[in-house]
Amino acid sequence: MEAIKNLLRQIVPRPVVRGWHWLGAVVANLIYFFPGRRLRVFAVTGTDGKTTTALLLHSILTTARRKVGLMSTVRFSDGKELWRNDTKLGTQNPFVLQRLLRRMVANRATEAVLEVTSIGLDQHRIWGIPIDTAILTNVTSDHLEYHHTKEAYRQAKETLFVLPHRVSVVNGDDPSAAVFLSYPAVRKLAFRVKGTSRSSFTSEESPPAGGSTSQVSPERLDVVARGVRVSLRGTRFRLGLNGESAEVNLKLIGQFHVENALAAAAAAHGANIPLDTIVSGLEALPASPGRMELVDHGQTYAIVLDYAHTPDALKKVFETLRPLVKGRIIHVGGATGRRYPEKRPLLGALAGRYADIVIVTDEDPYDEDPSAIMADVVAGVKKGAGQKSLEHGTNFFTILDRAEAIRKALSLAKATDLVLITGKGDEEVMVVGSKLVPYSDRKVIEEVLERSDVVR
Repeated sequence: MEAIKNLLRQIVPRPVVRGWHWLGAVVANLIYFFPGRRLRVFAVTGTDGKTTTALLLHSILTTARRKVGLMSTVRFSDGKELWRNDTKLGTQNPFVLQRLLRRMVANRATEAVLEVTSIGLDQHRIWGIPIDTAILTNVTSDHLEYHHTKEAYRQAKETLFVLPHRVSVVNGDDPSAAVFLSYPAVRKLAFRVKGTSRSSFTSEESPPAGGSTSQVSPERLDVVARGVRVSLRGTRFRLGLNGESAEVNLKLIGQFHVENALAAAAAAHGANIPLDTIVSGLEALPASPGRMELVDHGQTYAIVLDYAHTPDALKKVFETLRPLVKGRIIHVGGATGRRYPEKRPLLGALAGRYADIVIVTDEDPYDEDPSAIMADVVAGVKKGAGQKSLEHGTNFFTILDRAEAIRKALSLAKATDLVLITGKGDEEVMVVGSKLVPYSDRKVIEEVLERSDVVR
């Protein structure tokens, strides 16, 4: 079945495929009576940070006593109940999405926060849903196996801002910021962490439309963070919002989560939510599941789960954690099948550069040979290590079984070390071929730590 799908992707012209998806979206809206028209919809797009931004915004709106629905990579809400998303999709197909929106309306929700992917936009999955607030976290590169070029990927993100919307929220430090802010909106809000600038593992980003790579000028910024202080227990910063300011104590780790918090704060500000409520909402989120999540079962070393699956995201994770760890970083990770093979050695190179012990393992192989995927990652590890000595069997391991790889990492960890497990985050399935096989990094960790001979 998967081979047939791949063949169809190659031989059917893209416009025909997009037209088919558009027709599906039209039918779904007609079946469910255009439920999006009865909600204020916040749509979050970007390469990294969409899920955490959506969860933070959902928390703010809930704190403001709004009845809010949610569609994100990790959680769904119909305005009444919250449940896990195990579909491996951020933006659902139109029939699932419209049914969820209809449930929100039936539960008298007034707002909906939707995570919107580049593929979802290209396939018209959100057609028929009026957008109140369009939010951009950042643009690096991803899903090039689908979009083929970085420019096409960025342009897919832009289609969200082409749609009529009232408020635009854009990362003012992103090279594409000016382009996204050029689209019509009643209010345009830019955010930035002051005193920093964006960096990327690769320097080959396509220039925005019009050839400009300039960021938004400082005087254009509306929402800012200053004095960022990061620890393994959370992140503090001072939030500045159109002349007002307040101290924020996030329970999330990392400066990039500050960027996500600013995106959510700006969107809430655009909905006329007061600063004190915004701060309370940001601080109310206990953790973003599988996003720089500290797993604590009383062990003397630290364990962090993160979903990072792009070079830019993984680099930010390493750069955040390295100054916070007194001992060694033991990294468990790999690369996903059927997803832009060129990034595999880049992910490996980052592990080789930043980690003290590297364990390369399986990660959603889809219909590819997991050993071949791992070989691509391993090639990058050796390159990234440079002059650092990585000896196979001592501080460098390739373990196909992901659960066994995690067990190995935990067995090596000592007090003051940090075990970093990336790629899966909060997911509870592994994609093998066309099947969703039950699997959870978190459950493996819990099972291992229940054994007293391992916990130290």
